[in-house]
Amino acid sequence: MSGTPNTAYDGPEIFCKNCGSMEQIRAYEIGMQGRSETNIICLCSKCAGLFEDMVASRSREAVRS
Repeated sequence: MSGTPNTAYDGPEIFCKNCGSMEQIRAYEIGMQGRSETNIICLCSKCAGLFEDMVASRSREAVRS
């Protein structure tokens, strides 16, 4: 799973998918392995930081194995 920040996103969801906050929203394009479409999720800066940490730790685990 890759998370790419997309700061130009101005879609209908302008609140955090995780906690519902409407502050400092960032949109992420989530590409699922084996599928061509991408999902866009919006996260506030706090949840985005947690999400980025999760993605980073997963990619580190993938490098190790």
